[in-house]
Amino acid sequence: MHCVIKHPFRWIAVFLYYGAVLFLLLSPSGYYEPLAFPFADKLTHAFLFLILGALLQHAALCTGRTLRWGIILAGTSELLQLFTPDRTADPLDFITDVVGIIIGAIFLRYVQKKSLQKKRCIL
Repeated sequence: MHCVIKHPFRWIAVFLYYGAVLFLLLSPSGYYEPLAFPFADKLTHAFLFLILGALLQHAALCTGRTLRWGIILAGTSELLQLFTPDRTADPLDFITDVVGIIIGAIFLRYVQKKSLQKKRCIL
């Protein structure tokens, strides 16, 4: 499938959401109350980046572009944590972020295909 950028406003939504994710990930550790169960931070990362993956898929209209942008954004967020007090860059967080992006992109693609099938049935 040929990848095109048809909807620039979708990209605006991607980067606004990514800004909110960066705000959460780069905030000092005392800014919000951490979840109190094992691996809660990994689940948080996966959920945040799952939504980002769906937004990227919606904007990019191409899974290859979604994965490239997702890896860049996940890597950037971890790299920025290296320079943030009270934060550390964790390779496992990066992997969790990328897995979340993949799941989000696949989920949105599945929903889009189902929606398209329903439209075809109606027509």
